[in-house]
Amino acid sequence: MDFANLHQFNYGDIPGDQDVLTTWHANESLNQVFHFCKNHAVHSVIDLQRTVLLHIASCRDSSHIVQGFVAA
Repeated sequence: MDFANLHQFNYGDIPGDQDVLTTWHANESLNQVFHFCKNHAVHSVIDLQRTVLLHIASCRDSSHIVQGFVAA
C-alpha cells in the first residue's frame, strides 16, 4: 500500500487528503492491534470513518478477526 501510494504521486509529496495510513504489528496480539486501530489511528487531515482489516495468513479465520475487532 505504501509503495502504491508513493507511486501514484511519482514518489513526491503526497497531498494530505490522499495519504494512506498503514500500520503493521508483527509482535503484538490481535487485541493490541485492534486497540491501536480503534483508539490511536488518526489521519492528519481526514476524519477516519472506515477501517479495512487485511489479514494475510495461510488459513482463513475471518469470523475470529471480525469478532475480535468488534469486541476491542
